[in-house]
Amino acid sequence: MHAALRPLPPLLLLGAIWGATPAFVKHLGAAGWPPILIATFSAAGSAVILLAACRLRGTAVPLSQAHLRHYAVSGLFGLALANLVGFTSLQHVPAAFLLYFRSLAAHGGVITSQAGYVVTLAGIAWGSVLFGERPGWLTIPTAALVFAGLALVTLPGRRVSRSGA
Repeated sequence: MHAALRPLPPLLLLGAIWGATPAFVKHLGAAGWPPILIATFSAAGSAVILLAACRLRGTAVPLSQAHLRHYAVSGLFGLALANLVGFTSLQHVPAAFLLYFRSLAAHGGVITSQAGYVVTLAGIAWGSVLFGERPGWLTIPTAALVFAGLALVTLPGRRVSRSGA
């Protein structure tokens, strides 16, 4: 395998695991698992996998007091609380998935994939309006470029026939 392609299999595996997380969490929630338990097992599983990867590569995991404090704070705020909130809300928001797939069926992947960029633009606007955030000097021209790119991709004359003809 070419050196540039070596990261591809692990990235595909990671993407598949990450993409399956919502379905897995909904299944566990339906089986009666509370979100805190799902988040705990998720964090513990991640830790075991990372420790095993470090062992296989011969990388020593630093265990000084400063490192342990960093692991605890990062794990709590970067993983545990985020997953707890996500796993709790995931059990109550199936409509978002339905809307996504409805948009995918109605408009195709190109138009539907642009939703993430629209969210970014809306975030800039809402941050300014609701929280009084002042955009940096590059924010407005960058947002204009994003908007122009969205317009180019979604212009009606640029659509390809869904039938492939």
